[in-house]
Amino acid sequence: MSALRPIDPEPLRLSVLFVNHESWEHLAEALVSLRRHRPESVAGRPLELEVVVVDNASSSGGAGRRCAERALAALGGVLELAPENRGYGAGMNRAAARARGELLLFCNPDLVFQAGCVERLAELLLACADVGVAAPSVFLDRELCVRAPAHVLPTPRDLVGGALAMVSPWWNRRYSRKRTARAAWEWQREGDLDEAMFGGCCFLMRRALFEELGGFDEGFPLYFEDTDLARRVRRARRRIVQLRSARVVHLYGRSSARAPERAAAAYEHSRRRYFRKWHGWPGALLYRLVRAGLSSAAARSAHGRLWATGAAPLAADARALELPRTCSRVLVELCGDPLFLLAGGSLGSGARWELPADVRARGEPLWLRALDLDGPAPRELGRWRLEPRPQPAAFNRVLEDFEGELACPEAALVRAELGELVEDLARRGAVLRLDSQREWELARVLNELEQLRAERGVERVLDAGAGNGALAYLLARRGFRVVALDVDPVAVESTRRQARELGLVELEAVLAARRWPLADESFDAVACVSVLEGVLRKDRPAFWGEMRRVLCPGGALLLTCDFGPDARFVGDAPLDLVELERDVIAGSGLALHGPAPRAPRFGPAGAPVRARAATPDGGSRDIAYTFAALRLEKALTGTGRTPAASPGAGLPAGAPGPR
Repeated sequence: MSALRPIDPEPLRLSVLFVNHESWEHLAEALVSLRRHRPESVAGRPLELEVVVVDNASSSGGAGRRCAERALAALGGVLELAPENRGYGAGMNRAAARARGELLLFCNPDLVFQAGCVERLAELLLACADVGVAAPSVFLDRELCVRAPAHVLPTPRDLVGGALAMVSPWWNRRYSRKRTARAAWEWQREGDLDEAMFGGCCFLMRRALFEELGGFDEGFPLYFEDTDLARRVRRARRRIVQLRSARVVHLYGRSSARAPERAAAAYEHSRRRYFRKWHGWPGALLYRLVRAGLSSAAARSAHGRLWATGAAPLAADARALELPRTCSRVLVELCGDPLFLLAGGSLGSGARWELPADVRARGEPLWLRALDLDGPAPRELGRWRLEPRPQPAAFNRVLEDFEGELACPEAALVRAELGELVEDLARRGAVLRLDSQREWELARVLNELEQLRAERGVERVLDAGAGNGALAYLLARRGFRVVALDVDPVAVESTRRQARELGLVELEAVLAARRWPLADESFDAVACVSVLEGVLRKDRPAFWGEMRRVLCPGGALLLTCDFGPDARFVGDAPLDLVELERDVIAGSGLALHGPAPRAPRFGPAGAPVRARAATPDGGSRDIAYTFAALRLEKALTGTGRTPAASPGAGLPAGAPGPR
């Protein structure tokens, strides 16, 4: 008698739901991180993952949308376009109606998933029938340093206490001290946490419970829809559990920052409706009285004085917070205003707190408060105001803070695209050359080329010195017609083969000689990223001559190179500002577009440490260098720009065209 064949476990169907509005770049990064940490099974059951994105009538698009759509397609997901923006809750209800999973994971677009997050949330729901919502631990930065604010269920008492804390210094200290104590306890806990509510950025529910509760109340356009649902979950006698081992990053406020006035109006509308719905006419009356009181001239004056509470200035390029003394336990709170009524926090020790890159990259002011936790009660060590990081400068510059650049939205989009590209190649057993922490160069070059495409119709791009790097692939995936030029035959052959495997018919690779095998005036733009370091000064006249020859009249050269005393230059000393003007700008024979870059302004710590090198004695030393970026242009001639060429333009006669 043959052995009985074991019955395969039934697959678990889990749907990941996103609602997007003008946040394509962040959605792309979220989808790539989900794909990178996609679980195959949960509690011994194979997992069938479904992704549904509802876009609430976004008007933006461009590269961010294309990248998000590619990442969604790689997950086998679907995109549904809502004809109008009826709010987050309405969008989620629409996504849930389209989904087929028995478990529903509700997500904001500005998330970055961490390893193990999805399966651990699912395991908790499957193991505990009394758990209605499983929520992850939320961090506000990719370094997992700053925890999101602790949840406080809105009640009439909290409404009054919060209002008094906005006008009374004494009450503000009392109220914020209480909130800080609760938050510090939560951030230091070891186990999972039963909560009265959850944050709507990411949480998992059973479909059956979500439908039983009627889904989201669409009367809340934005904000409080999660609090309302949490109260209904608790009323159904189900637990809300925050799982410490499941982690996500929530890049808080990136979406609402695009339309702050609209977000503020939606917040007040939803808060008014919440108190009316859950506390009846007394709650509605109390809300109106509180709002009227805060609108009075006396309250506005008191609020202004409290807002002006002293805080030491912290420069936008600051990399650390220097504390007045060494502490074995210190808490640094971060808040978007000086009242500290709703603050994130980071626990540490010592006399210095390093500012995460995502914190430094904020475009709005940020207040910080340090508290010594060594004694019986927290003692305040000081307050600081972090100035907003200046908006990205013109392309021509010498970079001052590459970690800040890595946290900019353009770099986030490039990280998402790179993650997607690396995974596509890995599935084919192929590899890509990636330089550590240089996404900022790719981001700035890609962004500049997108602008040139919009303004001038730039289409044909040469990646000079491509070296089987990422830029040529990213350009081709964005719809540019690209030739990757390099002196290394192995890199050229790898690019040809991998472009063919990826189906990138607009990407060709060509082996360079002393005279480039490319037609005259055949490219609208040339990208030359971190290549000049390998061109000796004696060879630069020929290098610039070939660059001028292949550029069409009016064409642009986007050049980046290492800069500073520790930079990598083969056989020659690194560039300084004098040589940048003499050997690059003047020596190229091209015109500088825009102002010349200024000398970098580093703080007392000097240039940002970018790498670590081994020393002959077996030790190591930090290498601090940054990079210079230049946009140079070829003068227009009497013939004007060359007309758009057919695929294969720029290749020598008889060379194979794009596949």
